Amino acid sequence: MWGEIVDDFRKAQGKGVFRKDFKPELMWYLSMKMMEFINDENLMKFYSSPNEMIMELAGFFVYGIAPQEKTK
Repeated sequence: MWGEIVDDFRKAQGKGVFRKDFKPELMWYLSMKMMEFINDENLMKFYSSPNEMIMELAGFFVYGIAPQEKTK
């Protein structure tokens, strides 16, 4: 399954959705590490659910921490 997801990321790179220098395997590795985050009681104290934390991490990886300028 992960092989297919990595292939999809590569296809998206070809379409310009992701940077050309981005390694899709990193997303696989980080996804595996997210399970450690979900099982970390100290980290989970900041979130009402694992889904909330996952969505914040996804936003962090996609947008960073800088405020996003609204488009017109």
